[in-house]
Amino acid sequence: MKRLVAHELTLSFVPDVTQRLWRTVTRRKYQLTRNRLQLQNRLESLLEEAHIKVSMLVSDLPGASARRMLRAVATGEPDPAAVAARGSPRLRATAERLCDGLGPRGTRIPCIAGRSR
Repeated sequence: MKRLVAHELTLSFVPDVTQRLWRTVTRRKYQLTRNRLQLQNRLESLLEEAHIKVSMLVSDLPGASARRMLRAVATGEPDPAAVAARGSPRLRATAERLCDGLGPRGTRIPCIAGRSR
């Protein structure tokens, strides 16, 4: 029985330092990607609750143009044309479509108004 156990059981595999480092880097990259996507989905759901349809018109919601427009909305800019003007001219949506997606902007939206920085 001792010989059978001695031949069958081997020590568990412990990778070398380089492989462990690469596994750690890969794991961290996966976690960062997952966190970024969670944040983007939370932002999109917040905007949908506020009846702001920017995500359908802007290809990259966390991009620079969308961030400028969302910052204007968060500060209480009442004019949708002024908010749409903050977008880049390279956006796939026209200014008219952006104004329609931003909706009527008479008052500040409560769920966004409380999150000023």
